[in-house]
Amino acid sequence: MGHYESIFYRVFNTNTHDWAVFLIGDNCALNQFIENLMEVPLIGCYNLKFKLQVQRIVKQDPLMRNVIQDVQNVMRACRNGIKSSAMLRKLERLSPLVDNPIRWSAKYHMIARFNEIRECLITIADTDGIDFSIDGSLSFSYKALKCEKMLDEINQVTLELQRKHSTLAECWNSINVPINSVRM
Repeated sequence: MGHYESIFYRVFNTNTHDWAVFLIGDNCALNQFIENLMEVPLIGCYNLKFKLQVQRIVKQDPLMRNVIQDVQNVMRACRNGIKSSAMLRKLERLSPLVDNPIRWSAKYHMIARFNEIRECLITIADTDGIDFSIDGSLSFSYKALKCEKMLDEINQVTLELQRKHSTLAECWNSINVPINSVRM
């Protein structure tokens, strides 16, 4: 019995081989180490696979990729700028969100927040001494709303999957919106 197995046995009063059939996680070094240590197969995490698929969708759509990048630049500049973040707090209770590379849904939440506080950001960008600019055109606003709509459709899939006893097939059938129909 190895060191970790003896600790596990003392804490849980059982052997890992009695209950561990496989390990679910991404392909990082720690999970690979645990896989070898426990002598069980490592199965890829579906959250990670879903995140990678969303990244592929965004990467393949140049318009969406550009909108997300522009929004990311504005949100990051507003969040990191002392003057701009102080001005935004005076105008709006919501703060800017930035993309988190670990969670795919951060793109959706960032775009949705941008659309919520867009008018305040335009007002702030017009002020002297602010270190970011924003495209205030109706065209860019339309693109950002369209991008939010597409990401919202994907978000609905994940919310459906989080329901108890929900399968991927049931989820796609209940959403019933092909990704191509909301493409930009």
